[in-house]
Amino acid sequence: MKKYIKRDISLKSFVILLITISFVRLFLTYFQKASFQPDISMLDDHLMYVSARNIASGNWLGKYSYLTMGKHMLFAVWLSLLSKLGISFLFAGQVLCLLSCLTFVFSLNPLIENRILKLIFYVLLIFNPINYADFTLRLYRDNISTSISVFVFSCIIGFALRAGKNNKKMLWFYGVLGGFMFGFAYLLREDGLWLLPFLVVGGLVSLIIILKNKQNLFSRLLSLSMFIIIPIIFISAYSFANYVKYGVFEVSDLTSRRFTGMTGALLRIPDSDDYQNPIAPLPHEKRALIYSISPSFQELEQFLESPGFSRMRKNVGDDVFEYSGGGYYWAVRSAASLLGYYASPSTAYEYYSNIKNEIDTACDEGRVSGCEKSRNGFNAPVTFEAVSKSFKEMLSEIFYLLFYIEIDCSPDPSFGSPSVIEEMESFTNTDAFLLDKEYIDGNLLIVSAFSNNGKVHTDIVDSKGNSLVIENKPSTGGDVYVNNLLFTGEDILEGDLLRHHIQFNDSSDAFLILSDGKGSHSEPISDIKSNVEIGNICFSIEYIGNNFIEKNATYDFFEIWLYRLMRLFVYIFRFITPVLSVLSIVGIISVLANRLRIKRKFSLMHDFDLLLLITFGISLMSILRLFMIAYIEVTAFGIGTYPMYFAVSYFLNYAFIVCSFILMKNKRSLKNMCKGKE
Repeated sequence: MKKYIKRDISLKSFVILLITISFVRLFLTYFQKASFQPDISMLDDHLMYVSARNIASGNWLGKYSYLTMGKHMLFAVWLSLLSKLGISFLFAGQVLCLLSCLTFVFSLNPLIENRILKLIFYVLLIFNPINYADFTLRLYRDNISTSISVFVFSCIIGFALRAGKNNKKMLWFYGVLGGFMFGFAYLLREDGLWLLPFLVVGGLVSLIIILKNKQNLFSRLLSLSMFIIIPIIFISAYSFANYVKYGVFEVSDLTSRRFTGMTGALLRIPDSDDYQNPIAPLPHEKRALIYSISPSFQELEQFLESPGFSRMRKNVGDDVFEYSGGGYYWAVRSAASLLGYYASPSTAYEYYSNIKNEIDTACDEGRVSGCEKSRNGFNAPVTFEAVSKSFKEMLSEIFYLLFYIEIDCSPDPSFGSPSVIEEMESFTNTDAFLLDKEYIDGNLLIVSAFSNNGKVHTDIVDSKGNSLVIENKPSTGGDVYVNNLLFTGEDILEGDLLRHHIQFNDSSDAFLILSDGKGSHSEPISDIKSNVEIGNICFSIEYIGNNFIEKNATYDFFEIWLYRLMRLFVYIFRFITPVLSVLSIVGIISVLANRLRIKRKFSLMHDFDLLLLITFGISLMSILRLFMIAYIEVTAFGIGTYPMYFAVSYFLNYAFIVCSFILMKNKRSLKNMCKGKE
């Protein structure tokens, strides 16, 4: 394609401006602080953190439990690497963001000769508030997942645009980087395979172009194969590490066929006519039926129907509390763990196979009527109601995407045990966003405790037995639960573990009293140790001192202005995104209409036609992601529209805008087509 903006800058000026813009962007986010919430993030942030600590200490993901291989855990590997290098995970995430956006802009090099235009596109991408929104400040994989996806899209596009050109080095660059990043994306998230359609179509398009241009055929085909070979090697290496440690060649035992076969069997059982709800695929009535046909599943009843598991149930509508589509399988795994089936992967797999076989037998013998076909998966069979609700939710997502609804760049306050927060800051080389100082009169003791006999009750008394407690605030202690599980492999009922924040009056003879209903333990405050196990009672002292510091959210003067600038970018993008999106849609319709008027056949060898195909591919992938998340929201999450899960669609929308703009400006290519020129 020819240059369509006459005014340009020199290569030297371009490089200087590119570096300057990148440093300004890094400076803008350099002062962001992390949001650590170990108390309530036991299946997400804190699981990644504890796993990363285990990796850093040479213990891979830790002792085997129902959580250890419960997710695709490459983010934990990433965290442990950054910890060893002394790099903040927030800073590393922003560097990845800039590099991925730069890769996308340069992937379009064959179509954009003007350097000013490249800088404009780069600025639009890197200053997009979705890249430094509050959810990227969590110690979780969404800190980098969008950037990894951008790398994959960029490499596929970059390869396709060069497949017919004499540039072997760039083909190898995009093939190797794209293969590595696709493997990274798969190991990062359980839904990483959503990128596969774009990879397959992009690979087929590149293959056709390579076969038509037969120069250096072997080298080009080999570089294209890197999109497949490298992910296989990467994923196999990760699975082999799990095999060496746990004896199973799997990325995750949650997504393994043994476990999804069992969940698929559970969902074969039809819903009762009295209760059908897409977000509650395993309601009480269905569980009761399965208990009656599967002796193995019936073993879980004592936990699944107990008050101790009430935290895992949620309001699924009309004040009905049930296990949601995104929570029922965690409840099953937790209950199986408490029964001792997670002593090893083989024990767990055998147990789940028994459940599946018992349900399948009951369905095949006709003891249960209306069973669905046997299958693997977490979600109930697709229904018209679920699909229609998903499209409605998708419209909400589009509204959020266009107007940047609920996009905030300041972190949620960190909360949890002070000692745990300090450990997380040290390990991640990242400051937590804490709250400002405010003194509390008297002493404070923070203790987490649990017992095999149930909840542990705490008190602080003097030598005469008089209570010294001013206030006793319990919290979940979810982080202690994860620590115990991954470091010892021993499970307890998570609901029975509490962290107690006990404010008490000063006394020279204060005693800590712990009781679990069947026994009690007393220990002088002055002699107390950090970790103690007395009979069935285990407790850990996390803080003890006077004038304890509580906090209220504040920023210093400089940070206030930085965050105000970030919010300004949110308002700017809230204004320009709907305008640019509408202009792009109108423009692409006009371009397509003009292209259809040309009698010349569609050709992948022509850059204009190839970019047209890429543009539609980008838009379809954005729609696919939005619908996927909408469907999961309707059938599993039930938390409302949350931009974190479809953050990559914000990038894809701007990628669509960029490609549409290039197509609209290249009228000369259409004229050349009319004249029969390439």
